[in-house]
Amino acid sequence: AYVHGILTQCLHHSEDDQEQTTLEKVDKILTNKWIGFPLMILILFLVFQCTFSLGAYPQEWIQMGIDALCEWCSTLMPAAWWSSLIIDGVIQGVIAGGETYRSKYLVAAPGRDGAEWFTGEAKRIGLPIESNAVDIGVRVESPAEVFEPITNICYESKLVYFSKSFDDRVRTFCMNPYGFVVTENNNGLMTVNGHSYAHKKSENTNFAILVSKQFTEPFHEPIEYGKYIATLANMLGGGPIVQRLGDLRDGRRSTAERIRRGLINPTMPSATPGDLSLVLPYRFLKDIMEMFEALDEACPGANSRHTLLYGVEVKFYSSRIALSSQLETKIPNFFAIGDGAGITRGLVQASAAGVVVGREIAARIGQPKGEL
Repeated sequence: AYVHGILTQCLHHSEDDQEQTTLEKVDKILTNKWIGFPLMILILFLVFQCTFSLGAYPQEWIQMGIDALCEWCSTLMPAAWWSSLIIDGVIQGVIAGGETYRSKYLVAAPGRDGAEWFTGEAKRIGLPIESNAVDIGVRVESPAEVFEPITNICYESKLVYFSKSFDDRVRTFCMNPYGFVVTENNNGLMTVNGHSYAHKKSENTNFAILVSKQFTEPFHEPIEYGKYIATLANMLGGGPIVQRLGDLRDGRRSTAERIRRGLINPTMPSATPGDLSLVLPYRFLKDIMEMFEALDEACPGANSRHTLLYGVEVKFYSSRIALSSQLETKIPNFFAIGDGAGITRGLVQASAAGVVVGREIAARIGQPKGEL
């Protein structure tokens, strides 16, 4: 009793001691062996619900703010790949039919018919464009026997010649033994091409002779140039024109009667007999004439007066965008392949370009390139 009296007179409890006592009481409740775990689960549930329910409001506000900022930036910046990179971060995908298809990797693979469209899209988003050499020429039709020394060894050969007059690159393309010359419709612009069939054969072999011309500054519209040449042929002939090589050398147009008297039966009778010298520039004609002289050395009869020329044949793949060695554009993860992108000039090359891009994407997502 004596000690208790002394402690009562000397010992004073502070507010901290009282608060600690309160905390101890709370601890006893929360750590109770019977209700401690249920209380912990309840508290975690409440925190989880608050994170997604209450947090949704500031999340919407932040997204609205970012969208407004991006829209404001897009009105100030020109349409260019770097502005898309700043605003969107990377390529987001494509819009088709009003629907947006998002993707981490995007591969553009236009064919020749899509070359003009792809060039326009590249310009719209500001991707740097390089001008390829434009390929313009004629489709040649000759008796199949003339080129059998070549076609019996190599079904589709690629013969390249550099002209003496202008040092231009002239080449054969798309050789079709025992094939047929056909019309090719490029959005209403009629040009020529050729086919071979497994169970249907003609007496002739056809192939293209194309002159490659690389334009310099300030010209950057090789596709439009090719379309202009094809338009002249359509204007004069109502479509493709056919002319005997001998008539072209003599400076006169071919007529239906001269074609009929020739030794070669045309596989595209719908072509209009005419004069290709009114369509093709002198430089192209001169190169083509020299090519025939060179071909005649390898295949006697190639330079015959009766050889038929159909015009014009134009390859619309003359613009290409700047790419890395992995065929990637300036926009990260956006790749371009195919003839229409100006990357390749044939099925085999286009297929190989697809493999290159496929392996690169596989490597970036962590898959071995060899497993494709």
